Amino acid sequence: MARITATWPKHVWAKGVVNRSGKPVRVRVKRGRLNLSKEMAVITYTSPGLGITNPDTTPDAFTFTDQTGVTLSTVVTSAPITVTGISLSTTISISGTNNPEYQINSEPWTNVAGTVQDQDSVKVRHTSSAFNGIGIDTVLTIGGVSDTFTSITVGGVGAPVIAFADLVSAPQTGWSAALPNQGAVVTIWGRNFGTSGVRGANFVTCGGVSLTSDSDYFDTWALADNPIPWLDSITFQLNSTMTAGDQTISVTVDSIVSNTVPLRINTIGTIYFCSGDTGGTGTGTLIDPWTGAQAFVDASSPGDVCYFRGSGIYDTIMLGGSSLFEVSSATDPSGTAADPIAIVGYPSEDAYFDATTNGHPQNNKYCVRFQNPYWSVSKMRISALKRGSFMQADFCRTVGCDIIGATNIPSTGAGITHSGANGTKVLGNRLHGARSLNRLDHAIYFDGCQGTVASEAAYNYAYDCAFGRGPVFSENHFELRCGAGESMKSNLWHHNVCEGDNTINTSRSRGIYVFDVSWDLGETEPDPIVCYNNIFVRCGPAGGIRHQNGYMHSFYNTVFENSDETTHGAVSIQEMDTLGGILVNNAIHQESGSTQLTINYDTEHTPSMPDPPATGGFYIIDTNSSFNGAVPGANIDPNPITGDPLMSYTAGAYNPLTINTSSPLKAAAIANAAADAIVTNDFYLRPRPVSKSVGAVEVD
Repeated sequence: MARITATWPKHVWAKGVVNRSGKPVRVRVKRGRLNLSKEMAVITYTSPGLGITNPDTTPDAFTFTDQTGVTLSTVVTSAPITVTGISLSTTISISGTNNPEYQINSEPWTNVAGTVQDQDSVKVRHTSSAFNGIGIDTVLTIGGVSDTFTSITVGGVGAPVIAFADLVSAPQTGWSAALPNQGAVVTIWGRNFGTSGVRGANFVTCGGVSLTSDSDYFDTWALADNPIPWLDSITFQLNSTMTAGDQTISVTVDSIVSNTVPLRINTIGTIYFCSGDTGGTGTGTLIDPWTGAQAFVDASSPGDVCYFRGSGIYDTIMLGGSSLFEVSSATDPSGTAADPIAIVGYPSEDAYFDATTNGHPQNNKYCVRFQNPYWSVSKMRISALKRGSFMQADFCRTVGCDIIGATNIPSTGAGITHSGANGTKVLGNRLHGARSLNRLDHAIYFDGCQGTVASEAAYNYAYDCAFGRGPVFSENHFELRCGAGESMKSNLWHHNVCEGDNTINTSRSRGIYVFDVSWDLGETEPDPIVCYNNIFVRCGPAGGIRHQNGYMHSFYNTVFENSDETTHGAVSIQEMDTLGGILVNNAIHQESGSTQLTINYDTEHTPSMPDPPATGGFYIIDTNSSFNGAVPGANIDPNPITGDPLMSYTAGAYNPLTINTSSPLKAAAIANAAADAIVTNDFYLRPRPVSKSVGAVEVD
């Protein structure tokens, strides 16, 4: 036997024993009070000629057992693996999404890189997906050897999925057995809620209470086209048995439980009612409602909800304002992050705000205008000469409304729904009827500075809008810019449908245009605008997607039958002040007979614009479908899909975009870290498989 010395960092010494057999050396070091078992030792051999092999820090391969059918949004822990095949301690690290951590033996859980020794036992864990049938991957690496632990949630294609709810906070008070129709009414939207009009044994669970009685529900069960054609809706009522506080909503269909969305059941708010628009009489109760919207503004406080009945048209301008509903002064109330204030259309009735009667160009009449934070409007029908919903304060929401706007006022730029603040939500609205023929007007318009919290536009249906060649969706922060030290956050655009054509436009409207994200040379660089799972149909010049400032990430979108009107292409990346971006796994389809590029990497304004990464540039472009029209060069997209994608589109349908099972888009997507981190489902809220399809819709 011969002795060796193990030299540790910080000059701590330990001794081990080896033999002369020539077999791999394995050294055991006792752990001292300094607990240095995780430090890497440097072995010094003090007896030459023993034929001792070098230390081994590469372990034997190990394998985790994946888990399927796990509960949504729960911590999932793997079975342990045992580290073998190393003679010295070696490195360990973990990566993935949804809070990945590892545990060595019985030590604390951690996500910080460390070291392990031979015969250590290691487990990993993460939080499962919040959606049915979705896998979450966690990668553990030990000494350069890796394996992935995967958990897949219960359900899958066809399982119920909730996308959003109209309220984030609603009062617990109001309902009683004696007054069963005075509780807070909440609507959820999603897919696969069952047969429309047939609840059967299906039910919603909210605040720990399963609602199994038909009397718990308003409207038709699984009502579609309310107002979004491809989403189901369920409207239910809170009751006094539900637990107050931060709760969740889920729906169970055919014994399969959906994901959850949050709802705060508050104890501070009051439920009010408004019916008619004749001057403000009444007390705001169901049996004695107010007859003017101003009464609710004067009385409201955080957590309150006012339901507007469908007994007439609301068309009176508020005192001192320019809107039918407006909160704008220092004396008007604001909601809070926990408990916003909401105005809501009463279920099964038509609460109609019509600003076209009393509105006029001279004072730029709006319909609903929030200049104080934490307000929301939902389930209203709205008509406006200019802006239907105008959110100028932080954390306001426009949800589930049917809005006509930009009808005839020439302006310097307006949105049917328009936001210039942080953290606003535009969810599930039907946006249509614009007739301004002004390219500076849009269906959804984000301006101002989202320098603290990003805004989101999702599940909206924009159609029949005559903006000339202007974009239907716009990011333009050119005039209302971020201040010194601020920069734009990643506004999200997803699961929207944009139809660019109509009967009166001389040219089709563009889809989405990222014109200016408040960045100039020398300023703090913005985060990317993110665009995914959208469908852009029959759009016009510069096509479905156009980018010319800051960063933009576009993946898993479908651009269908784009116009051949100009040389800009179905997707246009124009240098100007473009910092870079990602364009991968999009299905791009020009109209029949097109000769224009499907992807135009535009050097029109700056001929020295660098190429994409295929030749060392700054824009990642890869594996986009290019059909009808000119295919971009290999230096633009090195892996285009040029076959017929076999797609068809039906406006206003529950499944508007259908794809033949033989489509070359099927399972053709490439891996991309930015895309894979955010895109877990498709346009129809179906889970994306491991081998994803290109475009907004997974091919069966």
